[in-house]
Amino acid sequence: MIRTTDVLDLACLLEASPYMEQLEVHMWTSFDRARYHKHHGELRICPSQPHSNLKLVNMTGFYGQKDQIELALHILKNATVLEAMKIDPKPMVAAIYAYVNCKDGLCFVDGYKAAKKYLRKAYYRGVLDIVRVRRRDVENVAVFKLVDPFWIALMAEDV
Repeated sequence: MIRTTDVLDLACLLEASPYMEQLEVHMWTSFDRARYHKHHGELRICPSQPHSNLKLVNMTGFYGQKDQIELALHILKNATVLEAMKIDPKPMVAAIYAYVNCKDGLCFVDGYKAAKKYLRKAYYRGVLDIVRVRRRDVENVAVFKLVDPFWIALMAEDV
């Protein structure tokens, strides 16, 4: 089956919402999709759409897949007044529903490494914060400990 949509399609939100100041993108994708490597093809670049109000971006579930990197780069390049962008490899959505498993843990490491490698040029602006995840943080760790307690508490409040 050929995918016709992906995370990069969310870039249209910037154009459709010119007054948006804060964006949260909570992703949870299959752990069997590998993190991006150059042999997956060149990263796509959307046409430039400067956004003059977006100040804060929070992305969770960043496993370092090609379309995720492309979206993050698009935001970093086009949000002209961006003050802070946080990339967290741990998926908030999966945490809420407790669908995280041991294989996801290694995806957190992949997401961290891919963000460091492909988004590091954005560091010069001082806006990018990538939540660090190391292999030793996820290996031989109980699955529930991989989930950020903040999201578990948030879910408990909603129940």
